[in-house]
Amino acid sequence: MKKKGPNYQSTHRPHSFSFQDLEKENGTEEEINESQSMENDDTLNNETEIKKENEASTLEKPSLPPHLTKEAKEEKKQKRKSLYKKTNQTIDRTYCGLRNILIGGSLVLGGIFVFGAGAAGGYFAKLVQDLPIPSEQEMDQKMHQINQRSYMYYDNGEKIATLDSDVARTKVDASEIPKTLKEAIVDTEDPYFYQHKGVVPKAILRAFLAQATGFGSPSGGSTLTQQLVKQQFLTTESSLERKAKEVLLAKRMEKYFSKQDILTTYLNVCSFGRNNKGENIAGVREAAKGIFGKSLDELNLAQIAYIAGLPQSPIIYCPYDSTGQLKSKEELKAGLQRKNIVLENMYRHGSISKAQYQEAIAYPIENDFLPHQQKGNQSYNYLYFAIRDEATKCLMPELYEKDGYTKETIEQDQKLYQHYYNLAETKLSTNGYRIYSTIDKEIYQAMQDTVARYGSSLDIKGQPTSEVGNVLMNNQTGEIYGFVGGRDFKTNQVNHAFQTKRSPASTMKPIMVYAPAIDMDIIHSQSMLNNQYVAYKNGKQVTNYGHTTGVGFESATDALKFSHNIPVISLYQDLLKKGGVYSYIADLQLGLSKKQVNYESSPLGTNEVTVAAQTGAFACLANKGVFNAPHLIESIKDSEGNDVYRFEEENKEVFTEATASIMNEMMRHVIRDKDATGYLAAKEMEKVNKKINAGDWVGKTGTSEYNTDFWFIASTPKVTLGSWVGYDNNKKMSDKVRDNNTKYWVQLVQAVYKTKPEVLGLDQKFKLNDEVVKEKVSSQTGTLFGHCYHDGTKYTVGGKKVEAYGNSDLAFKKPTFRFGIGGTEEQYITAWKKR
Repeated sequence: MKKKGPNYQSTHRPHSFSFQDLEKENGTEEEINESQSMENDDTLNNETEIKKENEASTLEKPSLPPHLTKEAKEEKKQKRKSLYKKTNQTIDRTYCGLRNILIGGSLVLGGIFVFGAGAAGGYFAKLVQDLPIPSEQEMDQKMHQINQRSYMYYDNGEKIATLDSDVARTKVDASEIPKTLKEAIVDTEDPYFYQHKGVVPKAILRAFLAQATGFGSPSGGSTLTQQLVKQQFLTTESSLERKAKEVLLAKRMEKYFSKQDILTTYLNVCSFGRNNKGENIAGVREAAKGIFGKSLDELNLAQIAYIAGLPQSPIIYCPYDSTGQLKSKEELKAGLQRKNIVLENMYRHGSISKAQYQEAIAYPIENDFLPHQQKGNQSYNYLYFAIRDEATKCLMPELYEKDGYTKETIEQDQKLYQHYYNLAETKLSTNGYRIYSTIDKEIYQAMQDTVARYGSSLDIKGQPTSEVGNVLMNNQTGEIYGFVGGRDFKTNQVNHAFQTKRSPASTMKPIMVYAPAIDMDIIHSQSMLNNQYVAYKNGKQVTNYGHTTGVGFESATDALKFSHNIPVISLYQDLLKKGGVYSYIADLQLGLSKKQVNYESSPLGTNEVTVAAQTGAFACLANKGVFNAPHLIESIKDSEGNDVYRFEEENKEVFTEATASIMNEMMRHVIRDKDATGYLAAKEMEKVNKKINAGDWVGKTGTSEYNTDFWFIASTPKVTLGSWVGYDNNKKMSDKVRDNNTKYWVQLVQAVYKTKPEVLGLDQKFKLNDEVVKEKVSSQTGTLFGHCYHDGTKYTVGGKKVEAYGNSDLAFKKPTFRFGIGGTEEQYITAWKKR
């Protein structure tokens, strides 16, 4: 596609530039300049003439207009040569007169300006002296930087939506553009495109002189190459300086790139007005699609001519107004007349025959214009904005890393973050990207249907509308199959699955406390935890749900299934003394700082997270302790099919496989034990569908302080489904809403089962890892059996033998007076007396 001139490696600008040099390089002859001038004049003056002839023509193959006969064309050519000569003489006289006035009136200080080619050349050199000369690579990048529409897709490749963009544009290759369309553009816009080398010198000189004198238009005489330069490299201002830059860049463009490349790029970037939806369109593919509803290879000659006539004045000539409504018959005339001029040019230059010309002139093209169509708004929902937001974030690192910034720096500077977010968003929507999501269309729709049907069960009369956030994800890969962003996008656009951060309540306990404690060999599944009085460092007492205090000690498994607060704070205080758990939370990408994690109350949900992030943390435990970030975007490809971004599975081991399997064993009790907080889920599943209840579900409930947030998250070995409900104003909710959230969660599972049951993995079971250490311990102390001494008193371990699971042998303690985690001296003395 590219071609290289003899000096293409040179980046040095000559010290002077003359129009004689330009003519020499172009090899331009007088006839080409005169013909170019005549062609421009012909295009400008023929519209009235063509209009009259078209009105007189019939639909039955009209005869050739008199002005297109061989004799008439020859006569017109001679007349125009004469007119051209007289016009140039008039311009020369004007300049001479102006020069004499300036000299005679002493208006020129410090010297005399001599108008002529040499002076113009010197002035030209001055105008471009500050213009950086782009390299071939720089020109290539900027010339082919074509804004295109981007699209998003479901995981099966079915289109979800088109991303918003100021202009609808889709790039096409040269081979996709009909030869007739290329000829129509060249014959009309630049008949000597294949002869000149970017510019026509005398046309440029006339433009410079017109600007200097104020007579005539300085913007005339632009070749297709110059028009492409204006669109891709320069501003739209009309000045001598811009015109000079345009000339220099056009010459350089022709030096590096082939005519076909230039023409193809022009046809991809040029504006073609509006489509039947009122959208601005650019490029020939969108013109064919948006005006006639056809692909390029389906266009007939009349339609091609109509499209080829649009670039000169696209808004005036296109058939639609800003709303996409078809213009009135009177307003359509301009575009139809322009189409006829294109056909005349094509016939004059031999691109079409007389018969083709007559047939296309008579063709009733008005019948082919697409009727008005409303812009589709189905894409503007939670799914559209969630995918766009995550895809934008996927493109950010390349942009800020190129400028020397790190992720940490960007996240700590809101202005900097917003700057690169905006850059990435623009890049995403204008580069013709294909965004492939992980969303399963059928599952996603089933979840939307479920919230529409059962969401009202979460409302209480006289209270605000309850909002929900749900995420269903693959444990192994982190792929999100479906989600619910809220009750109704039309009334509330906040995405409660990805945007809203709320207290995770007790769902944080397995993630922040129990799993790290087992992983660090601080406890095993039957270790005893203090469930009596405990206070924070500030003296505030910790209580269980309902502001109650427990009695004695209880096992880690029981403390988890009852969701008691006192035991977990006792354990967390011990963890903080041993260095804390921040590394675990950071690896799970929950978005919490070390300071937040180190708050004593953090396990009770005093920090806030998103539903997606919290669901991802549970998926890690279900995936044998290996974490892959929850994500909506699988890949982003450019228009050529090359990867711009692709999600890479990190497979980060956050917990040992033994630890994860122990946690799943403990969380199974949360759902299966009749006295556990999550038993309602098992009971409801059995009621709705015994088959889904047969799955090996493990999970955790969550209720924040003052009942402002209710959670239920549960996993099979294959997927995890998280559910949150609350009011946007953080108002207290009824206990009934908590129970109904669990029932609503069951309905989501049922909807997925009815859609794609294999996704749930109901036939798979969690198993204890072979590395898990199993020991028989005391049900009273959680230690091995035997005896110990304290202050001269012998204490013998009693109780029943229960099987405990630990990450290693270090988790199991020999008999000791302080057998549990937390508690005071007096509390242990009391406990031993009961044993």
